[in-house]
Amino acid sequence: MVDRLLHKLVKFRDIAGVELILLPDGSTRFHLVLMALEKNELKITGQFTGLTSIEELKEHIPDSVPVSLSVNGKGLLHKIIEEDTDDEAKILSAILLNANPDEFYWQAIPAANNALMASLIRRSLLDEWLTTFIQQELTVIDVILGP
Repeated sequence: MVDRLLHKLVKFRDIAGVELILLPDGSTRFHLVLMALEKNELKITGQFTGLTSIEELKEHIPDSVPVSLSVNGKGLLHKIIEEDTDDEAKILSAILLNANPDEFYWQAIPAANNALMASLIRRSLLDEWLTTFIQQELTVIDVILGP
């Protein structure tokens, strides 16, 4: 994840790393790390935890700073796939079990022992949150699902 952020920082110089946690009771929590690339070194310029609303989150993000969003909690499914494969159909069938793949966003990242950690979320849930970020004039440039 740090490599992805560093790559984006080269383009943007400043970035906000936001973790959106979807809690079982329907509430949310946000954690925020503000970062800047200064002289080829990544600097943390601010940290905020336990924010309870998107409005409170927005107060801490400077205008025009893009957001790299990590989504965790209720509504996400994580599964270890024992085979490291690039075959999208194999990955989807291993985590969706006959569900309609058009209804989900998913990602798969390398895990230990030549396996993959696959995570998925319903499109409608993530799209709703992305719309909320847009309404708050927060520009999401990257989304990471789960751990």
